[in-house]
Amino acid sequence: MSTALSQFILSDNIFLIRSEIGGVLPLFQASRSLAVPSQACLALHDQRLSWSCLEEFLPRLPTETRMGFALGECLGAIHQLGIIEPISELHIPPEAVKISGLNYRESIEANKLISRHRAILLAMQSLLNVGKNLSDLNIFLGEDKTPFADHFLGLAPNCTTADFFGGTTDSSHSNPNLQDICKLSHADTSCDLVVYNDVIGLAQSIEDSLGEVRRVLKPGGSFLATFPFAYGQEQAIMKPIPPAHTSGGKATATTPTLRHQIPGWSIVRQARDAGFINVKIHYIASWKYGVLGAELPGIFLLEAGR
Repeated sequence: MSTALSQFILSDNIFLIRSEIGGVLPLFQASRSLAVPSQACLALHDQRLSWSCLEEFLPRLPTETRMGFALGECLGAIHQLGIIEPISELHIPPEAVKISGLNYRESIEANKLISRHRAILLAMQSLLNVGKNLSDLNIFLGEDKTPFADHFLGLAPNCTTADFFGGTTDSSHSNPNLQDICKLSHADTSCDLVVYNDVIGLAQSIEDSLGEVRRVLKPGGSFLATFPFAYGQEQAIMKPIPPAHTSGGKATATTPTLRHQIPGWSIVRQARDAGFINVKIHYIASWKYGVLGAELPGIFLLEAGR
């Protein structure tokens, strides 16, 4: 679901943004008047799209590529207005938003969160809109002691967190905050929600890691994940990870060969094969919430249901 803006109402240095459905978004203070925005900028105010396969997505790709030319205008809106933090709905003023590079997926920072973090929170917020409360859910977050984990624990104190290694034949680890992504320690059907931020590509087997997520989810539970996405193709891209080195600077003879996978659209099929239902790739582009992408103006993320 996307929300476009029909008009900007300017009054000195205060303006309201009205949506096509008549709602009025929060007031912001602007240091100077804004020009009338382009249609692309209006569309990217808060755009939410979803697809279930590459064939559904490809007809939309030329449009999203063209809309990438509006990214500069979207950044200008952020510089003027700031952003809204998902879930908390806190207004973050422009001076508190840091934009440090051209890869906006990673470089629009506010409250130590970046674009893809806020995309996950927006997707989570959509789940909460159907009557769920974060404090009532058993949530597993696939990271530990990160800015996002710290932020999320403030929203859901009962959430459990863990760092991952990629998956090996040896999963006998005593550290509960270091888990095999392909062999989780959680009991069957123990989680309402599992959230992975850019970690599933580290698994030795994406199929096994997806199977583990489904195992630990309760019926009706959900899995949300971001990852670098090969959005123009079906198959994943495999990239080798440089091996670890000894203190002498040479790789050990027993160092395993590791790889980082950049999933393609085949991850939808892999999730279905693992037993998930309602598997979709969401695409969120929203300068209102500080969610912008790199090559395309939005962020891709996976949602799958148990």
